[in-house]
Amino acid sequence: MAMKGKCLSSDITPLDKGREYFLFPLGDSHYYVSKFDSVNAHCGAYEKKHFKVIDAGLGEEPPAGNYEHLDSSKIYSAELIWMKPTYALLEPLGTYYVRPKAPRMTHCYYFHDRELTKYGGIFPLHWFINFQEVDETLLDQIEEKKELPSSEWQQMSLF
Repeated sequence: MAMKGKCLSSDITPLDKGREYFLFPLGDSHYYVSKFDSVNAHCGAYEKKHFKVIDAGLGEEPPAGNYEHLDSSKIYSAELIWMKPTYALLEPLGTYYVRPKAPRMTHCYYFHDRELTKYGGIFPLHWFINFQEVDETLLDQIEEKKELPSSEWQQMSLF
């Protein structure tokens, strides 16, 4: 079942203030909004700030699985598909970057960004699906960019 929310804004057309709608995440800042429990019947995409989530629509917790095929030294992009209702107020469902937590491989560290600078916390692995390994060369390039060349350090010290 989809998430439900109440429209907070009357200046959004064709939506009615105070009416409940089905909400489907669209990136970090928007929802597809529908009168029906189907993303294919949405009536537009609107900013999240215009809605108050009243039902996270999470359904049953998925069963725990075997994640021994994942490597705890690697980073994966994965879709968060479920969480405890109390967490649903903190984090939206969607894609995150995860590193499996050794040695038991039942949980993972998750991050909001590919650069791994915005730490989210630790969630069970079975709350995620579609694990895709992140290319390590891209991560190495990111690490290299974090260090400024000496010429830029010299320029900064002049101020």
